[in-house]
Amino acid sequence: MSRGAGNHFDQVELYSEKIISAHKDGNITYADSWNRRS
Repeated sequence: MSRGAGNHFDQVELYSEKIISAHKDGNITYADSWNRRS
């Protein structure tokens, strides 16, 4: 793995059936759910 200047790589994988996002300022809530990966 190279650690030279300017080289940056992140790999993120998320697996879940439901996600809820809440924004306290303004009392806004969003929810989404699914049963299978696309």
